[in-house]
Amino acid sequence: MPLFPLLKWLVINLSWPGWVEDLLPYISASNLQFLSIQYDGAKYADPQQVLGLITNLLESASSVCVMKLKIHGDFRLQPELFINSKDHLHLQHLALDCISLSAPSLFCVGQFPSLTRLKIRVQKGFPELFKNSITLSRLSRLELAASEIEIAVSFLGCIKNLANMADVIISTEEILPFEHELQQVSHEIHRLCSPKFLQYLKISFNDFGSRCRALLPLMPENPGFTLQTFLPLIANFSLHVLNLSLQLPLLLLSRNLTEEMASAWTNLISIRIDPGHIIPQDGDVAIHFRNLIPFFQVCKRLRQLYIPFQHTASDHLPCVPATFLYDLGLGYISLRSEEILILARWLRVIAPALPEVSLADGRGDIIVYSIYELIEESDVFGSAN
Repeated sequence: MPLFPLLKWLVINLSWPGWVEDLLPYISASNLQFLSIQYDGAKYADPQQVLGLITNLLESASSVCVMKLKIHGDFRLQPELFINSKDHLHLQHLALDCISLSAPSLFCVGQFPSLTRLKIRVQKGFPELFKNSITLSRLSRLELAASEIEIAVSFLGCIKNLANMADVIISTEEILPFEHELQQVSHEIHRLCSPKFLQYLKISFNDFGSRCRALLPLMPENPGFTLQTFLPLIANFSLHVLNLSLQLPLLLLSRNLTEEMASAWTNLISIRIDPGHIIPQDGDVAIHFRNLIPFFQVCKRLRQLYIPFQHTASDHLPCVPATFLYDLGLGYISLRSEEILILARWLRVIAPALPEVSLADGRGDIIVYSIYELIEESDVFGSAN
């Protein structure tokens, strides 16, 4: 007789040999709607036997809607999951964190008819797949975590299309990206996604801000890159959110390019570029504020703008209403300077809903100040001189 025949929610943690795996053959999975399994095969003398029990459980969970699998360990054979699971008609959300999977397993994932959200981790040893071999046409959200950006690009290359994709989130354990790799990511997203649906794009690299300063990675000879990397997404696409955490400062961005991006992304709600803890050393690795004005002029729904830049007091700041703006990062600007006073007064007029701004200090740490606080401090500093 099966245990818990009406069970709908099941979470299993097989982190150490015990009695749990003995119960697996007797658990009824026919009514499950949520299933989460965490398994560390390195702790077991016969990991393939427990994998077999897990596979049988997955095959019988025909009604599950949400499934999370975290399967780690040193396996000689790639675990084959879903090979005989043809009844996952209701599976909508799937999270896969496995050291390795067989190519047929991934192919089966692409056949699930109701799958709309996929969260997957890809690492070295991930099975090589043919290009355009996986179909995920119903997917609306993809969260891809990779040990290297090159592996993420390879995985994207195996997907045939993401016609209904709205949200793409890519994170990597690497710290410093290469510009050509970012360009490859941009091209793959342009190839896979439909301009009609794609709205949210987030790409992040590992943050070394919490590490010892003496252990920071070597800087490239010419650090930084430009948003030209994402030129493929300007044509036809209309992003609502662009969020990048790249651990590198941006090179000077031309006004023509920002005008082109703003004109294409008129529905932009948020654009955030986080350069981490590498601080620009001169004006060649920062964006001048005047080049960001097109975002204020064209993107009428803009609520968040965070791109580190440098500003000079001689720049002309036009009166462009930014009534929805509530989060702004000004980057590396001295707190007690004429530039910050000009900006604070200008922002108080054009962005009345903006309560505060974020500044980066000499160490690269972000500090938040209210608009009125900046004006008062700058006025006091100016009168003292």
